[in-house]
Amino acid sequence: MSYKITLPFYTLKLTLHSGEQLQIPLDDLDAVYMGESFERLAIDFTASLQQNLLDKGKNQELLSLNHTGNFSQDIFEVNFSAAKYGMSYQEFSLSFIYFFKEVADGYWGLTPTLGLQASGDNLIQLTQNLQETVKIHFVKTKQLNIVQNIVSVLWYEKIELNKIEITLDFLRK
Repeated sequence: MSYKITLPFYTLKLTLHSGEQLQIPLDDLDAVYMGESFERLAIDFTASLQQNLLDKGKNQELLSLNHTGNFSQDIFEVNFSAAKYGMSYQEFSLSFIYFFKEVADGYWGLTPTLGLQASGDNLIQLTQNLQETVKIHFVKTKQLNIVQNIVSVLWYEKIELNKIEITLDFLRK
C-alpha cells in the first residue's frame, strides 16, 4: 500500500526586459531553466524526488524541502561607497526585491537576482543580514570592479514566486 504526501514546489520566475523568462527552483538555486514552463519543472522535479529520494528510502531529505508557511515580498536597499579614488564608480545604491517567511527561529529570506539567502531573529535583522550578504557577495565576486557587472543585477523586469502542489508516493511498488 502506498501513502501519498503533498508538498509545495516553488520557483522564482525572473522576466528579462526582452520578455524571456528564467525559472529557478527554490530548492535548487544553482539550477536555472530558460523557456521551461512552471508546470513542466514541477513534473520533472516530482519525478526526480520520487526516483532519487523516496524510491531509495531517503525520506528524511524531504524535510528540508517542505516550505510551509506563506512568503512575503519586500524591497531593501544596499548603499555602496565610491570606489577608492572615485575612479571606477561614484557612491551609489541598489534596490533588491526579496522574498521572506517566518521560520521556527525567526525569518529566512532570499534575493532572487543574486540567489543569496540570509536569516535573522526579526525582520530588521533579516534585512540587515541580507544587505551585508549582498555587499560581501559584490566584494567576493569583484562585481564592483566592472560597471557592467553591477548593471547585470538590474536586468530583470519582473520577479515572481510561483507555487504548485506536488504529490509523492511513499512505499510505492
